[in-house]
Amino acid sequence: MGLNASAAALALAMLPGAVSAQPAAAGPLDTARALVKAIETADMDLLLASFDDDATVFMPTPSTPARVSGKAAIRNAFEPLFKRPANAPPLTLTPLDLETQSFGDVALVTFHLGDARRSRRTVVLRRSGGRWLIVHLHASNLPEPPR
Repeated sequence: MGLNASAAALALAMLPGAVSAQPAAAGPLDTARALVKAIETADMDLLLASFDDDATVFMPTPSTPARVSGKAAIRNAFEPLFKRPANAPPLTLTPLDLETQSFGDVALVTFHLGDARRSRRTVVLRRSGGRWLIVHLHASNLPEPPR
């Protein structure tokens, strides 16, 4: 790329709305993947680093029916899930049907967990200081179908 082409590319990249979708989506996807990895590995520090200080969460468990607000409450909601027996097999979560929608400094990442697609997740993120942080996590599980 010659000097003029490089200058033109730089100028275009600096225009509002000229940023391509892939770089904007990469940040939110990285944060969503960090969330999944934190849950797989029971890494509370990684989990909390993915959230904004004022984030909210709807947990998929009957024991936490209300909205959870703030990092301290999010920690308390996830701690029971992270207590696994020492001999428990490693947890492997595979996000399926990942989709990212970007709206400037806000993005949504939606996906399913598990082959039956009964566990649904929606992650709302906001870009702040060059980082994408979760401002809301909605986790829901569909009931098992009648047999």
